[in-house]
Amino acid sequence: IRHWLKKGYVPHDFSIDNGNAEGTDSLMNSEEPLIQSKNYASKYRRLAYRIRTGSSHYNHYLTVFEVYEPFRYFDVDVLKNTADTISAKFSTIFEENLETPQNKLLDQLISGKITDAETLGDRLESCRISPAQFHQLAYVFLPMDDRAEGRSNLEIFFLHNTLVNNFPNFLSKAYDSGVILLMRSNTQDGIRASVASLSEYLSSGNYSVGYSSEYGDIFETPFRFQEAKMAAQLGAENDPSTATHPFSSVYFDAIVSLLAGQMDLRSFIVDRLLELRERDKARNTDYFATLHQYMMCGENINALSRQLYIHRNTAIYRINKAKEFLGNDFSDFSDKMKLFLSFKCIMEMDKKA
Repeated sequence: IRHWLKKGYVPHDFSIDNGNAEGTDSLMNSEEPLIQSKNYASKYRRLAYRIRTGSSHYNHYLTVFEVYEPFRYFDVDVLKNTADTISAKFSTIFEENLETPQNKLLDQLISGKITDAETLGDRLESCRISPAQFHQLAYVFLPMDDRAEGRSNLEIFFLHNTLVNNFPNFLSKAYDSGVILLMRSNTQDGIRASVASLSEYLSSGNYSVGYSSEYGDIFETPFRFQEAKMAAQLGAENDPSTATHPFSSVYFDAIVSLLAGQMDLRSFIVDRLLELRERDKARNTDYFATLHQYMMCGENINALSRQLYIHRNTAIYRINKAKEFLGNDFSDFSDKMKLFLSFKCIMEMDKKA
């Protein structure tokens, strides 16, 4: 139906002879505009009769008949405008229904408008919410293909409404390209159980979920929100195959992302590391990539060998060659951290390039 609306055409060339429908091959390639279809309604009625009498071959056409039959003399633009109007009304309804005192409280916590314990206590009491010892924020992003302009707002409201119904104990608020959730508990196990249940629920929907670190002081919510949002964004970019992204998994990526907005990242790259990559390209060697993966594996040779499908001795040889070229064995902790950060900076530069 979306395809036909986009193209401005509907199927029209059905004929039924001895129980067989002809013309189905051109269903998606019809060249007759909807408003000019004069005689298709009777054909559709005959087709629908065949469907209703039990012919399973036609089952998937029944919905098409029921949708288009009332609009057979309408212009396609009328249908499109009607759909847009309905979407706008849905958005308004969702906004009004989901704007609860609890949502307003979360909004004020994130924006830092509540700054003292007395005001917080009054707001919690008015919302009938008891104080908690542990908190954690989750930022749920829409699937990448659902963030298209014109659809995102409606999709977010649907997502928000679904989360409210399934997790009524969470404070929630629609934000930007997703929904922010505040999980609260008096025990760490309670928080972790909430995270597990939310992650399991969202795993089938292709969402990207970023989690802040656990925190006790609720006045930390503004910067914990930034943690959750950055975890969702960077996590989805770095590892799209994984839905759940704790802030700890993007810790260095977040630092590099912030640095990238302030300075040229080449200032933070170990001497000759970029030269090593270019040398590998010229000589068809893999010293740069092997050293990079070695650092990502926590300097575990066995794990590196398994990931690259190479012999342990081959991995050691490549790493030693790379260190020799760079003129540093990276035995000192600060040198290791510089090398690790260098690779993160190069990844960020490649992503922007």
